[in-house]
Amino acid sequence: MGEYNPDWAIVKEEDDGVGRMYLIRETKGSGDTDDLRGRESKKIECGKAHFAALDVDYRVATSHNEI
Repeated sequence: MGEYNPDWAIVKEEDDGVGRMYLIRETKGSGDTDDLRGRESKKIECGKAHFAALDVDYRVATSHNEI
């Protein structure tokens, strides 16, 4: 499916000098995967699974209030 780069990520450097990822946001005009192109929808599904395995909060945001 190619490269995937989410729109937003918050990484905070902890006291031990290691960066920790806290959240990932993908911004789209709609949160309904049926409204997205097939490839975009699949990338989001893969992103959800990937970041869930890393225990990182991943969501699709449709407005600035959701970021």
